[in-house]
Amino acid sequence: MVRNSLSNLLGANRRKAAATAAAVLLIGLLPLPSRSAPQHSQAAAQKVDRLIALGIEEQSKGEQVKAISYFEKARQAAPNDWRAALAQSQSLLIMDRSVESIALLQKISAQNSDSFERDYKLGQAFLFLKRPDLAETMSAVALELAKTPEEKSKGLLQLYIGKIRNNDLHAAHEILKRVLTECHSCDEEVYISAAKISSVLNPSEATEILEIAGANLEKSESSGTFFQLGQIFDEKARFVAYDSTKYGAWLKNSDSAYRQALKLNPNPPVFHLALAAVAARARNTDQMIEELSQAHKLDVQDQLPGYLLSKLKPIQTASTELTSNPTPTDVHLTQATLTVNGLTCNCKRPMIINSFKHIRGLILTTISPKFPYVATILVDESIIPLTDVLSQIEHKPLPELSYKLISTKQIKGCAEPLQIDLDGRNLGSPIFQDAWPEIASLAHQKSK
Repeated sequence: MVRNSLSNLLGANRRKAAATAAAVLLIGLLPLPSRSAPQHSQAAAQKVDRLIALGIEEQSKGEQVKAISYFEKARQAAPNDWRAALAQSQSLLIMDRSVESIALLQKISAQNSDSFERDYKLGQAFLFLKRPDLAETMSAVALELAKTPEEKSKGLLQLYIGKIRNNDLHAAHEILKRVLTECHSCDEEVYISAAKISSVLNPSEATEILEIAGANLEKSESSGTFFQLGQIFDEKARFVAYDSTKYGAWLKNSDSAYRQALKLNPNPPVFHLALAAVAARARNTDQMIEELSQAHKLDVQDQLPGYLLSKLKPIQTASTELTSNPTPTDVHLTQATLTVNGLTCNCKRPMIINSFKHIRGLILTTISPKFPYVATILVDESIIPLTDVLSQIEHKPLPELSYKLISTKQIKGCAEPLQIDLDGRNLGSPIFQDAWPEIASLAHQKSK
């Protein structure tokens, strides 16, 4: 992510190298001289263009003080030339002078403009600087100035993102239909946010979001986006469980989202587990068995799919008639929540989970990703009592670790264990990137 990369790069021990790398990313905010730039006499315009070019050259070398001197000279020669002011704000940001950078950007935004490019670039800058309120304002102005279909699409999309990040969700929902139909965006944030703000009472709206996302997100990396959409639809289904029609429609949306994820990337077994969870909630046992079988084939070390299959599809014995159908065994599990005392970092979570897998009858272990760490385990007490599990895991796998029981709960069926498994994988929404096209393009060119 560009923002995180910039933050990491600006460490005290790598300041000079950071400045150069950050400049490569941020120069993309600055357009080349164009007809939309402020008009001066030919000689004056050439002088300003030359000063800006020299400033950008120094900026890319990491020489921010020299770069700022050129940008200030350009601004003195042409006080209303927003290109020089925008470039100077970038150098200020690279030097950790973000307050001055934002102040300069606000000064530019207060000037009158008839340039879509200027206001769109300012919107980009404010989004990059985590000022969605200002980004929303500039995007609205840019959209009013947009003339070509491309400009209108870019301005509308940026306005929508600004409203989402500014938590102006009602206003974002009002323009959502236009964003989906006019922008043809490949930005995953558009679809994730659209799914989140869609009405829980209108599952058909989510169906449209899914269809448009499917038409625009076609790379294998987008499989995670469709998985997130499925999770959002799952959550909305829980809110309308009282209405069988709406509940069924949301589950259908979830199923479609997970299948699209599998279409783009057939390898992650978690996609099959998600489909199995949907089938369990829809009481479609045959489909659930099929998806659990696929998940088990892809990851034989994962205990839960194999355990549920053993209950749903018992192995026939020699005495069983070949024509008879084995009767599934009911799933009865004890869910226990435990504190993990002595755990101080995320890195040891996989070690604990893997060590617990050797305990027969302990079907699932998940651990929250942040301190204070809490573990959730599922135990089949027909195989091993919970007290025995607690005795076996004490100080396991490291002597400094111990576990304290917080609560227990009896659960039946397959839907809830599968949902606990999915929730425990901590597959939350992605962190959205601010690598807008100009920035990403320039960074790619520089890396060649």
